[in-house]
Amino acid sequence: NPNEIGLKMRIQSIKNEIDNIKDEIKNKILKKRLARMTTGTVTILVGGKTPIEMNERMYRYEDSFNATRSAMKDGYVIGGGLSLWKALNEAKTALRGEIAPEVMKIMDIVCSSPLKQISENCDIDYKTLISKVATSKGSIGYNTATEKYENLEKAGIIEPLLVLQFSFENALSVASMIISSPYFIVRKNNNVEIEKKETIRG
Repeated sequence: NPNEIGLKMRIQSIKNEIDNIKDEIKNKILKKRLARMTTGTVTILVGGKTPIEMNERMYRYEDSFNATRSAMKDGYVIGGGLSLWKALNEAKTALRGEIAPEVMKIMDIVCSSPLKQISENCDIDYKTLISKVATSKGSIGYNTATEKYENLEKAGIIEPLLVLQFSFENALSVASMIISSPYFIVRKNNNVEIEKKETIRG
């Protein structure tokens, strides 16, 4: 590989310079450069026309880097709401009769909400989306960027496993806090009609 040969030659050249240069400042700079080239360290330069644009791009790169590192360490799942929906259907089959209907209903709402939100954002019929996903095998889902159904894993639509795990843990933490609190304050929205239901006791 010409690139690999060129890299090795450049590394050897920097090593020779370090041995021959007595200036401490230049020597320190060369050692840093050598460390970047031999330890796999990469510097990504991010810029923008305005400070706001620059910060926004910088945070995007930082999020991408952290997500990649997390996925390499703990694995990833298919994005686009597909993994949650498939997990829900497997749970319905495996845990049938073992979980209370109320709990299964909550799981249905939670695990179906990403696909529902995608359908609303993309102005597509939710039932059609579910039907396409249900009848397709593997990682076939809806790609919002290309506006078509395709293999989401090959398209690179994935998310780190830890992101999904922490989302559930945080949601459970908030839910348990609300359930265990004797009182909590809510803001009433006069534009939304609230259906009155009897409290289920048990």
